[in-house]
Amino acid sequence: MSLCDTGVLKEFLREMPEPLCSDSLYQMLMDALNVQISGDVDGNARLMLGVLDCLPAVNQVRYTLHTQQIAAIIPAIVAAAAVAFCIIVML
Repeated sequence: MSLCDTGVLKEFLREMPEPLCSDSLYQMLMDALNVQISGDVDGNARLMLGVLDCLPAVNQVRYTLHTQQIAAIIPAIVAAAAVAFCIIVML
């Protein structure tokens, strides 16, 4: 994803008529983060997905698309950081 794509995505999210995540749903997500059990990856994932199921259907689609775009960027960021770290170490 290029910087132009990222700018368009940010503009789209800013111009949404309502927030992707309401204040009450945000609080539910924060509460869910606080009660997670270390080592119970599946249970924690079910808890978070259960909270996200409270989103309206349209926002669920938007959230899914947004997270897919972020997931596509992460490998490129990690690769760039690894290259930069190698260059620094070699100096």
